[in-house]
Amino acid sequence: MMHALYYFLLFASSLITFFLLFPFLTVLFSLLVREKKFQKSSDQKDFGIIITAYKNLLITRPLIESILEQGYDKFHIYLIADDCSAEQVLTITENPKLKICKPHKKLGSKVRSLIFGMSQTVRNHDAMIVMDADNLMHPDFLTIANNYMGAGYTAIQGKRVAKNLDSTTACLDATGELYFNYTQKLVPYILNSSANIAGSGMVIETELFKKYLSSPRISENSEGLIIAEDKILQNFLVGNNIQIAFAKDALVYDEKISKSDQLVRQRSRWLRSYFENTKYSLQLVASGIERFSFNKFLFGTMTLSPPLFILVFSCAFLFIIDLLLFPQLSIMVFTGGFIFVLNFLWVLYLGNAPKAIWSNLYGIPSFIIYQILALFTMKKAGKDFLVTEQVKMVSIKELEVEREKKAVQQE
Repeated sequence: MMHALYYFLLFASSLITFFLLFPFLTVLFSLLVREKKFQKSSDQKDFGIIITAYKNLLITRPLIESILEQGYDKFHIYLIADDCSAEQVLTITENPKLKICKPHKKLGSKVRSLIFGMSQTVRNHDAMIVMDADNLMHPDFLTIANNYMGAGYTAIQGKRVAKNLDSTTACLDATGELYFNYTQKLVPYILNSSANIAGSGMVIETELFKKYLSSPRISENSEGLIIAEDKILQNFLVGNNIQIAFAKDALVYDEKISKSDQLVRQRSRWLRSYFENTKYSLQLVASGIERFSFNKFLFGTMTLSPPLFILVFSCAFLFIIDLLLFPQLSIMVFTGGFIFVLNFLWVLYLGNAPKAIWSNLYGIPSFIIYQILALFTMKKAGKDFLVTEQVKMVSIKELEVEREKKAVQQE
């Protein structure tokens, strides 16, 4: 009996230790590789930009303004006004580059909004860009995206950064985004694998995007609730041997969660999508080994990595059990956990985390508790469209001025 328990704990401890060390090893290797640099493309691609709005159309106004202020000409905006009133539609300023698309009936799904948006295009675009209603687009986003497409990439993920750091919860939400921007987007891209898709700010070649929307996992569930459309997209792309580039200078400002109840709601969706995606990540790892595809293997391994709070909780739990039963195993788990914590802080340093993030790290324990609570609402996330409320109305100019002030204060 003790032998069986020992081998079980050996397997569990080794697996958790691997995922604790994996980010450190990939970050370390990435620093030995020179980052790719691109020349400005002389050919302007034509971008179709889909904004998915649900119930609240007013929050999209700053985003639309930020797109219209781009130093780039060839684009058209498709604002999907799902379950939005006619009064809200009238508040949006008319523009030749903007088409407001109001479905005849409630869609209640981001995927259905994307499919509807593709049916409303005024011309054949070279690539499609997906934006969330609460996002803001940096003035150079389209120019940078065009440069990446000019270099031959057909799938590009922009860099999402915090629009607001006005509470401890928002700062910790932004901390996670910064960590994943570095470890799951920049690092794998540098290592010639693929960046993780963030859910917005991605640029996909139009024909590829159409194939994704008609792929089996989408079409077979189009009438139901799909909560992991971003993971389905990234699996589709990598599964078809496409490298997802990470454009670290193509910034998308994203609203961070400020309230604990909203955090639980959001994380319940994310957790459910992670567990639903596990088997597909395993398939990518197996396919990568079978077909000698480094892109599939590394990307599949990266997306298999458990959410941070599960990783930390598992590490602490196994350390205590190992210490009581098989002390030699506890050394391995402790070493993995120690390196993981150091690497986490190192990544924040490498990612130039603002002072607000460093000064709010004390809130991590309570942040973990809220995510544990989210585990118990995952079932509801599979049945209801748990939309996260957006409330921060700020223009791109105001945000840029505020960021410049904070940058000066940090120097």
